[in-house]
Amino acid sequence: VLSGRWGECLAWAKVFEKRNPNWSSDPDYRSGGPSFQVIQAMLSQSAMGNQRQLQEAANTLEAMCASAISSGQPLPVINQCA
Repeated sequence: VLSGRWGECLAWAKVFEKRNPNWSSDPDYRSGGPSFQVIQAMLSQSAMGNQRQLQEAANTLEAMCASAISSGQPLPVINQCA
């Protein structure tokens, strides 16, 4: 599971998406939502050999965050509810 600053950033992006249900109509997110943009920024800063592992870790964290949001639980990494 992704942790550290990138993990926090991704979890907060999921909080943003939950708290701003109309984010998809914002032109700033035409190329991808907040979570997608965080993942893309992380991958662009990573070493080429680590990208697959990081993508998988990010996908796992994103799914864990979505599950936590659905059940009203605190999100992993940030321990905050959306």
